[in-house]
Amino acid sequence: MKIQLRDLIAFNLDAGGGAGGGAAGGGQPSGGAPTGGAPSQQPSGQQPSAGSQFAAHLQQQPGAQGQGTPQGSSQQPPAAYYPEGLADNFRGANDRETIDKLFADFKGRPTAPAKAADYKLELGQDFTAKFGDLKDDPVVGIWRDVAHKIGLSNQQFTNVIPEIYAGLEKAGLIEKPTDFNAEAAKLAPGVVDVLQRNAKAAERVNGVANVVKNLEAKGQISKADAVILSGMYANADAVAAFEKIIALIPKELGLQSGGQGQASDTRTPYQKALASMYPSMVAK
Repeated sequence: MKIQLRDLIAFNLDAGGGAGGGAAGGGQPSGGAPTGGAPSQQPSGQQPSAGSQFAAHLQQQPGAQGQGTPQGSSQQPPAAYYPEGLADNFRGANDRETIDKLFADFKGRPTAPAKAADYKLELGQDFTAKFGDLKDDPVVGIWRDVAHKIGLSNQQFTNVIPEIYAGLEKAGLIEKPTDFNAEAAKLAPGVVDVLQRNAKAAERVNGVANVVKNLEAKGQISKADAVILSGMYANADAVAAFEKIIALIPKELGLQSGGQGQASDTRTPYQKALASMYPSMVAK
């Protein structure tokens, strides 16, 4: 049965009967039930019309009179989302404002330079006075590559070095910085003038270094050996000990000229100087 609009308009919600529910002129309904204000009863066996069923259904739906959301009310917007642990200064009134604050902070952060070689080492005066400027330190070169690989800024690259050195020094894993002026005074005792003292000390250090280079050049030691030995005369005491060993070389290794006849003195000027400094240790 197709429901027409007129069925809904003509439908009486109280009686629920529609056309044909009572006699003309207000008489008794079919079945002899008296009138007089009592609610009409649906005749036994008579089913409600399709229109009455539809109207009753509409009465039960949200938005019908007396039911559902009150007219004029509005839903509250959902609360803004914040990741767990997000600082208060990044919390916006809504999700968009929070995202804008986070992006502004991200965009303003320093980034790594274009190349590892672009890192600039900016160490303080206290550090350089104690450990040097590290410009030629090979470890710093390795650290440049590592820092660039993990995307550190120049400031982060620089800040790590003093922290590492302080930790190594505290743990006893790094030698105390060398006081080069004190070491020079040991190598040139009694020389008051600073320039002359440094020149005399440099002469002794370079003399040891040249002996090592000559041994490498002659093939008597390898390049790796020379590198190891070069780290063994880094202070005055080590230089003095090395000089004593060098003074013994002609005796222990039998360095002499080839051929027959009287052996000539094949010692270098430096070795001769050492012989005069340590005569008891050099073979006659």
